[in-house]
Amino acid sequence: MPGAGTRKFLEPDHYEASLGQAQIQAVILPRDKFRARLTLAELHHSQMLRCEEDAPRVAYLQLAPGLAFTTFTADSGPLPVWRGTEMQAGDIVFHGRGERLHQFTPGPLSSPRGTRRDAPI
Repeated sequence: MPGAGTRKFLEPDHYEASLGQAQIQAVILPRDKFRARLTLAELHHSQMLRCEEDAPRVAYLQLAPGLAFTTFTADSGPLPVWRGTEMQAGDIVFHGRGERLHQFTPGPLSSPRGTRRDAPI
C-alpha cells in the first residue's frame, strides 16, 4: 500500500531496527550524540528511504535476499564508504540480493536508498 512518513531517532538500536529489510550491526561513534531521521516513501513495488545521520559510524549489513537495493548520494558532504570504496557525488551503487558488506560514514550522512521487490538484477 502506498504511503510516506518520517521518523526521528535518538537511539542507534531503534534506528537499526527500523531498517528492517537489511540486517544491520552498527557501531555508532560517539553513541551519546547519535541523532538520525528516516524518511520513507512507499509505492506498490518499490520503496525509497532517505537516511540522515548526525554521527560517523561503521556498519556490517546483510541485505534482504528477496529485494534489490540501490544506493545513491543526496549531496556532496561526507560520503559513505562501501566495501572500502568511497562514493563520489552522483554515484549510484547497485547491490546484489542478500549482499553482505561493510559501510563506513566519516561524518554526518544524508543518503537516499531505494529497494524494489521482485526486481530483476
